[in-house]
Amino acid sequence: MGRWVGLLGLLAALALGGCRPLDLGEWRLEGEPGEALWLELLLPKGLEGAEVHLQGPQGLVVPGWVGPGGLGYRLELLGPGKRGLVLWVGEGVAPGAYPLRLFLHRGGRAVAEGRLVLTVSPPIPKGDADWRPVAPNLYRVVFQGGFFLALGDEGALLTSPDGRRWTPRTLPTRAKLFGAAWGGRWVAVGQDGVLLLSEDGVGWQQVPSPTSDWLYGVAYGGGRFVAGGTGARLWVSEEGVAWRPVPLPEPGLTLQALVWAPGGFVAVGLQGAVLRSPDGLAWERAPTGTSGHLRDVAFTPLGHVAVGDGGLVLLSNGREWRSRRVGEEDLVGVAYGEGLLLAVGAKGGVYASPDGVLWSPLPPLPVALSGVAYGHRRFVAVGYAGAILTSP
Repeated sequence: MGRWVGLLGLLAALALGGCRPLDLGEWRLEGEPGEALWLELLLPKGLEGAEVHLQGPQGLVVPGWVGPGGLGYRLELLGPGKRGLVLWVGEGVAPGAYPLRLFLHRGGRAVAEGRLVLTVSPPIPKGDADWRPVAPNLYRVVFQGGFFLALGDEGALLTSPDGRRWTPRTLPTRAKLFGAAWGGRWVAVGQDGVLLLSEDGVGWQQVPSPTSDWLYGVAYGGGRFVAGGTGARLWVSEEGVAWRPVPLPEPGLTLQALVWAPGGFVAVGLQGAVLRSPDGLAWERAPTGTSGHLRDVAFTPLGHVAVGDGGLVLLSNGREWRSRRVGEEDLVGVAYGEGLLLAVGAKGGVYASPDGVLWSPLPPLPVALSGVAYGHRRFVAVGYAGAILTSP
């Protein structure tokens, strides 16, 4: 079992100079015996070529794997000024707190240092018991209106101000929920056309739905909500209460996700479907040259990025769509934040890119993922059995 604990975890503005190493502060990591923890180090300007060293509890350098009873680490070069630190916790490591130190060396001397406090928890007994998930699967996470919202099975809906502290909300339905959008109020959509409305994300009411189509996505922009899924139509509403149908440009399309950005709406779906509309009312299909299923779409300063099955990635510059492959895993979610694209896979894969063209695989997560969002300077991923992971 691994844990995602540190993407974008070393954002420090360093003033170089002086004879004492600069203090990078302290990080606290938690793990269990047998886990691998991940920390991405973004080296500050002027220290891009610095060597990274880790010291153990007795001040001894811990290079590589040192056996099942100890700690170990590996450094990966991710790009200019970027290092990936994989920290292993051996199966035989006793529970407790382990003080570690991270040093940046340049020219034979330490120019910066930070403290890592690793807390090892007792392992969970495996035994012969029949283990089953006690939390519902989560299918989508969004960051809008200043906070995170995660949705899933059995009417599961949770909110968080920071991606770490989550509060389950009581809903008037047990339907599967697949999407949510903020437009002065919240609208959530899901199974059998269920429509939910909230003014604050805390109290929710179900509103009459004009359809039994499954609604997989919803977006807000230009003064209206637009929802879509199965069926031969989209649904639009200015206030989230009364909805009216809008025909699709082609019959038989199943849409999976929608996004609004300056210029209008984009919807993606199965069989390579990419639809665009300036206002949510008149839609056209964009040529993509692919029939692969698309699962999510995000907007970046460089254009739209859609991801889908078999590692499919589609990039748009506003005029045309180009396709590429990132591995073979089905990609189910994509988010953009502070110059970084992050895509997550159905088997726990995590992939990062500065531009949607060049992608780097990160250490995979130990859960099946279904969505990712960015807000408050962190990425949040959700998945099956109620999994919620944050970085940093």
